[in-house]
Amino acid sequence: MKAITLINPRGERLELTNVEFYELQLQFANSKTFEQWSEKRRISGWIGKGDDIRLSISAVNKFLREKGYQIVDDETQADIIIINSCCFINDAKEESIETIFEMARYKEEGQCKALVLAGCLAQRYHEEIKTEIPEVDICIGTTAIDSIVSALDDYFKEHQKKEYLKDIDFLAAANAPRNLSTMGSYAYLKIAEGCDKHCTYCIIPKVRGNYRSVKMEYLIDEAKKLAEQGVKELILVAQ
Repeated sequence: MKAITLINPRGERLELTNVEFYELQLQFANSKTFEQWSEKRRISGWIGKGDDIRLSISAVNKFLREKGYQIVDDETQADIIIINSCCFINDAKEESIETIFEMARYKEEGQCKALVLAGCLAQRYHEEIKTEIPEVDICIGTTAIDSIVSALDDYFKEHQKKEYLKDIDFLAAANAPRNLSTMGSYAYLKIAEGCDKHCTYCIIPKVRGNYRSVKMEYLIDEAKKLAEQGVKELILVAQ
């Protein structure tokens, strides 16, 4: 039995346990797909490094699974490939761009029908991407990640390239349910987003917005839900 695997541009893998995979299979078996589709869409999730990205992908996975998407660990078998990008430093930007071109070839060599770029690179360079990297079908900014399901639905209905951007100071998916991407007794809890400092050497305010905190009631509710899943240690993160 294959484990569900998330892979970042460096080739690092994050796998679910056999029990988690079995439960996921049961969920797929009972889930409903979009009315327009005759079968479940298979997705290969490619992520960048960092605790914040791991949190983002765990929420996105929850959105997708609830709509009947299946996550696969083989990009050659994926109908949709999602790249959660980074552009914090030049090396990260280059890695993200290299990953886009690497994954784009599966539109010819595999069965990829939609290449999705999410995250910081999509937020900062969405205009350049439209003209210089036409292989990307859907561009989703950092504060629009909760639009991933509707973005895919619209794309497969209209078969036109899409761009989803929201106010840079919007706090996306602050209280969204998520599938744990950590396997053990700990989990990450995001308490804030963005930064007010606007340092000349740092791009964070431009791609993540100004500083804003997650509401305390959301944090308490999520902490309780994580505890119910067996989590003993919470690692607080912000960006």
